[in-house]
Amino acid sequence: MDLKHKRVALLGFGVENRGLINYLKQRESQITICDSNEDMTRDVDNVDYRLGDNYLSKLTDFDIVFRTPGLPYLTPQLQEAKKSGVVLSSQVELFMAECPAPIIGVTGTKGKGTTSSLIHAALTAAKRNGEISGSIHLAGNIGVSAISLLNTIQPSDWVVLELSSFQLQGLTRSPHIAVVLAITVDHLNHHKTVEEYHAAKRFIVDHQTESDFLVTHLDSPTSRSFETNTEAEVYYYSRLQSHIQGSFIESNQIILRLPNKPQQTVCPISDIKLVGAYNLENVTAATIASALAGASAESIREGITSFTGLHHRLEFVTEKQGVKYYDDSKATTPDSTLAAVQAFTQPTVLIIGGSSKGADFTEFIEAMKASAVTHVVCIGQEGGRIAQLLQQYNAPQQVIMGANTMKEIVHQAATVAQPGGVVLLSPACASFGMF
Repeated sequence: MDLKHKRVALLGFGVENRGLINYLKQRESQITICDSNEDMTRDVDNVDYRLGDNYLSKLTDFDIVFRTPGLPYLTPQLQEAKKSGVVLSSQVELFMAECPAPIIGVTGTKGKGTTSSLIHAALTAAKRNGEISGSIHLAGNIGVSAISLLNTIQPSDWVVLELSSFQLQGLTRSPHIAVVLAITVDHLNHHKTVEEYHAAKRFIVDHQTESDFLVTHLDSPTSRSFETNTEAEVYYYSRLQSHIQGSFIESNQIILRLPNKPQQTVCPISDIKLVGAYNLENVTAATIASALAGASAESIREGITSFTGLHHRLEFVTEKQGVKYYDDSKATTPDSTLAAVQAFTQPTVLIIGGSSKGADFTEFIEAMKASAVTHVVCIGQEGGRIAQLLQQYNAPQQVIMGANTMKEIVHQAATVAQPGGVVLLSPACASFGMF
């Protein structure tokens, strides 16, 4: 993209667009920062500012506008500017246009960060074992800002890029290897309809060619439907089915099957340190993606079995007196907490609650009744409401009203936990500093 002396607007000045400043200055762009916050600190030199409620007005004054992911692609002012000839872009669009190395893009409703990290671990092992010559980069929401890597990436490198629907919508390029995890429903506060959300995700494959690869979830109808939108060679992953070209589970083993090659056993699932059936789906997705990038089954095994998880995402913390403690504080919705609860078969003490997000806990409580949860410690602003709902729906779990500090709350949980069991912090709520 030719940026020299171009009139460039940054629409929204959050983390992602802030990361563009140095790159644009190096290319002598004429930069205007546009943001709705008229009180924001003007801490960038040699740029213009357009702040306040009308920050999206007169976009035809610019040659190129870079929208922040939080600004919907279909915002009328953006689409009007695009129709007038203004180039509508984003940091991800610019990165994909300028990146000299092949990109593995990972999207889905849940598990993007974990799967991206698993691929990074497997490819790092492959580099260490001499199977890949270049460096391995992890970028996007899970790694560093993608644009900050451009000056260091070489053609022999690989980039693993986590991609949200916000970042994908409107892209004119697709990654060399697109990994599509299970897609359900999310972000309807940003996308107007489920169909728009799914269409935004579909941009990850829309511009692939026959020299590219799609790795998609066999057991997710929406994800599998992406194969009709790409010219790429398609591979599958599955936790439930084994009649596929890709990666799957058979006889409690992670299996890799590539065309014209013998089927290979990567490792037993007991070697995977991540808990939960959904994480086995992430592992199989990472297995086939890593193999397509050149990693051997041995390097994949080395990478995925060494990965212990991301911070605050069903993260093992410690074991005391035979009780294992897990931190899943990134689970801020009932659905994500239910997935964590269902990851355990051992007697579980669940710590739940926090600041109100107005969530509906009805389906969560009905599903939790049949889980291994024995006690529920209800905390924070939502604790009282959750406790009332547990009693209203006759949940068999014993309810404990949590204390005021996390130290006291964990002590309450430890007191009722059974040896061989689990204490799980998975709040289904926002923390606002509580945890």
